[in-house]
Amino acid sequence: MKSIFKIVFLVMFLNSCNTNSELALHNFAKINIGNELSLDEMGEAYNYIHFIGIDTVVYKVDKNKDSVNIPYNYIYNPFINRNFKKRKKVLSNQFLIYVDTTNLIEVPYYAKIPNSVEGIDIINWSDTHKKQVVAYPVYIINKLDKSTSIPVRGIATEMIQEAKNENGDWRPIEYRVRNFCGLGYREYILKHNYFVISSIYKYTGNFSTELRIKFRNQNQVFYSNIFNGKINKNQFKLDEYYNSPENFLEPKYKSK
Repeated sequence: MKSIFKIVFLVMFLNSCNTNSELALHNFAKINIGNELSLDEMGEAYNYIHFIGIDTVVYKVDKNKDSVNIPYNYIYNPFINRNFKKRKKVLSNQFLIYVDTTNLIEVPYYAKIPNSVEGIDIINWSDTHKKQVVAYPVYIINKLDKSTSIPVRGIATEMIQEAKNENGDWRPIEYRVRNFCGLGYREYILKHNYFVISSIYKYTGNFSTELRIKFRNQNQVFYSNIFNGKINKNQFKLDEYYNSPENFLEPKYKSK
C-alpha cells in the first residue's frame, strides 16, 4: 500500500514539474568556459538570485531594479516596523523547487579562506582565488494563488545540496554561507506562478549518486526534483559549522 502511495505521489510531482505545461524553462546561451567544481570537503552554498520571471519572460536581477517590470524587492529591517504589516501578508508560502539540468550558467566560486588570513587581506585573498565554474539554474516558483516572498540573507538564499551516500541516506554536502553584519536582508516578492532563478554548483568527483536541493523559507522546508551527478565522498564529512543555526542544518531541519 505504501508503494502505491509513493508511485501516486511521484506521478503528481512529475506532473507538477512538467516543463511543457507548468514551467517553461529559459534557454540560456551556451557557455564555453568554466569548470565543474571538485571539492574535497563540505563547502559553502552560494545561491545567488540571478533572474525573476513569469512564463517565458525573464528579467535579470541587478541594481537597476526600475528596469524590471515586476515589483520584486523590498528591504526589511527587523528594527523598523513600517514594513511589518506588508511582510505579514506574504509569510505563507508554497514553493516548487526545480533544478534545470538541461542548461548551464557560469557563476563565481570563492575558495575557503584559511584561518591564517586576517583583516583586509581576506578581501584580497578571496578575489585572487576566485574562479568561474559552471552551475545548474534553479527555479523557485510561487505556487500559491497569492503573493509570497523569498528572503535573502546576505548574498544567498537558504538552500543547500544533499546527496545520497553509499547507504542510500540523504546527507548534506554543503552548508549555507554565513551572514555578516552589513550584508543586508531583503526579500523577493513573488506573485502566483512567478519565479526566481538561482543556481547550484555542478560538482564532479569520484562518486556517482543522486542529488537534490533542500530549501528553507521561514520554518518550512521544501525539496527539489532529484537529479544524477558526481561528487567526492569527502563532501559528506560534516563541517565545523554544521551545528550552527546559520547553516539551517541543526537537528530539527535534518532530512529523514
